[in-house]
Amino acid sequence: MGNKKILIIDDEKDLALIFSKLLENHGYEVHIALDGKQGIESAMEIIPDAIVLDIKMPKKDGIAVLKELRSDQRFAGTPIIVLSAKGQLHEINMGLKAGASAYLCKPVMPNEIINKLDAYLSE
Repeated sequence: MGNKKILIIDDEKDLALIFSKLLENHGYEVHIALDGKQGIESAMEIIPDAIVLDIKMPKKDGIAVLKELRSDQRFAGTPIIVLSAKGQLHEINMGLKAGASAYLCKPVMPNEIINKLDAYLSE
């Protein structure tokens, strides 16, 4: 994958670490932020090739993070995959409307995330 940078923004540390290890084993360089505010700061610092984002987080929720990142020209084309336990249709629509490239509902199979990232990053 040429060491593409992935930023995982999720307050569930154990889950973030599991996905991080999985993505690293798949050849990605992975960074983790454990809340929305830290996620924005990390994104601005590392300019990731893709972002995996939870919705329900402290300090700044995923929808606010999505909107803030999408308002910055540097992230206009960055794939942002929302990974959330919130799976009702109106919640999914809200995420997509806010700028998510894809919306996956937890629990998610690890290969689903890898397949999405591979598809977006190989374009």
